[in-house]
Amino acid sequence: MKKLSAIFNGREYAVQFGGLRGNKVRFLMDGDPVEAGIVEIGGDSFLVETGNRVFRIDAGKSLQEIYVNGSRAAIDLVEEGSAQQGHDSSTGRAAKFITASMPGKVVKVYASENTSVKKGEHLIVLEAMKMENEIRSPSDGVIREVFVKEGEVVEGGDKLIEFDL
Repeated sequence: MKKLSAIFNGREYAVQFGGLRGNKVRFLMDGDPVEAGIVEIGGDSFLVETGNRVFRIDAGKSLQEIYVNGSRAAIDLVEEGSAQQGHDSSTGRAAKFITASMPGKVVKVYASENTSVKKGEHLIVLEAMKMENEIRSPSDGVIREVFVKEGEVVEGGDKLIEFDL
């Protein structure tokens, strides 16, 4: 199961996708099982039915933006495992690495070395599959090293940033 953390209108949800069968998707949201029917109604628009409720979902300009029944909703998705913890034997400090979850092109780098960042702060914008994906800080920390520059192409799993915890 793919595990994600989704922040929807200021509330964080733990989401774990179970799979897609036909037009039904199964997932856990904060541990509660959910099954939803999905029907594509054209382009990037879908009807999603769960229980006795139906929502129209329209894709926005990026992975962080959708429209639910015509109202804009901002969503942050953080794939579990995209931040890997390690240990620097030269300093004895714990370190965390942010890696690319898929191949793409680095569009913008907000992070700079030796600066403090807060959880959720913008670090990098990565373009993948014609969509811009904003990578945000998974925790408070200090940026030790930035491994990429704007315009670079990265592969899934490539290190992007190293943090001191």
